[in-house]
This record gives sequence, C-alpha cells and structure tokens, in this order.
Amino acid sequence: IEVCQEAMDAEIKKQCADGFYSQLALKKNDLKICDQLGGKDKVDSCYNTVLIVKDFTKDSVKFDCSVLRGKEIRKDCKKIQEFIKTRDGKICAEVKNPLFSPFCFSVKF
Repeated sequence: IEVCQEAMDAEIKKQCADGFYSQLALKKNDLKICDQLGGKDKVDSCYNTVLIVKDFTKDSVKFDCSVLRGKEIRKDCKKIQEFIKTRDGKICAEVKNPLFSPFCFSVKF
C-alpha cells in the first residue's frame, strides 16, 4: 500500500489504494481485509468486487445475488444471470455496474 502513496496524482493514488485491498482480499480469500478501507461505499465496493471475481465467475447461475451489498448491484447481478441464460443482448444495456460489463462481452458466458 505504501507504493500507492508515492503516486503524484491524487486520483491514481486513490484507485491504487482501493484496488490494493480488493486484490489482497482476493489473494488471501478474506473479505474482512476490505474493512481496512474505511467508508461504507469503499468497503461495499471491495466486498462486491471480491464476491463477483471469486464466486460469481465460478458459478454465475448458482450465485446468490443477495450477498452483494447494494440494491442496484443486486439488480444488475440478476440481470446478468438472466443474460447468461437467454443471451438477450438488450439485458446488458440495462446493466449499470461496471463490475458486470465483462460478462456481456465474454465468450465464456
């Protein structure tokens, strides 16, 4: 995390720090690491990132969208699950959260 603080640009510094905790939580398989971010929005974003990368990508159909933090991201999760089943491209146009965008373009799903 100290490397992030060396960035000259404040936005890059912020993005680096936010991404650091998500990546560390993924690597150590420990969501509690996200709590170190401070601030509900940042912590929730970290949790959601870890859950989507770790669990949603493994079995998107069986993934329980209710574990995600935030009403809008839970809606997007259900929309992507529907897209994966139906391949209806109109569904992807309704998805707002950028964490789910890759699923609309992935050949795998």
